Amino acid sequence: MHPTRTFVQEDIYDYGLYLINRALNVADYNLARLDSPPLSVSLLPKQNWDEIAGNRYIAAQLNYNPDQQRTEAETNLNRMNTDQRAAYDQIMGAYRSGESRLFFLEGPAGTGKTFVYQTVAASVRAEQKIVLCVASSGIAALLLPGGRTAHSTLKIPIDIHAESTCNIPKSGEIASLLRQTKILI
Repeated sequence: MHPTRTFVQEDIYDYGLYLINRALNVADYNLARLDSPPLSVSLLPKQNWDEIAGNRYIAAQLNYNPDQQRTEAETNLNRMNTDQRAAYDQIMGAYRSGESRLFFLEGPAGTGKTFVYQTVAASVRAEQKIVLCVASSGIAALLLPGGRTAHSTLKIPIDIHAESTCNIPKSGEIASLLRQTKILI
């Protein structure tokens, strides 16, 4: 686990269940197999702590101070114009509903596209969820909080042809990071 991550009570409880489950695994048992008393789904660990505890990419993405992120999001929301707020509300509405959506913000330079992206990232990170900020160039990536190039983050080959694929093993750390990611900007 990352030493500077802020944990809420629910995370601590969930991690405790994870540790109990690991101890039971030594005896070929787990929390789901215990019969008495029957466990509800809410008593099983909600997060995949194996991935979180041992994955440097996930640890880095969860290393944002949620209070600072919340303050940044609230400050930015108060500064948004009507169009920026409408875009933000649409994106966050899809996020909160769990709906997979693709959004494309377009407009002339200086209209606040990056500002909306920064606010979305801060809002989701305030909930201690993972947001990956990527861009097609290094200069553009610098404008996004925690931004990196899409080629670097997603292992997109530089020379692309019809058979090109991203070099991300299904069981690797980056694949685990992508499974935990809530929003990709």
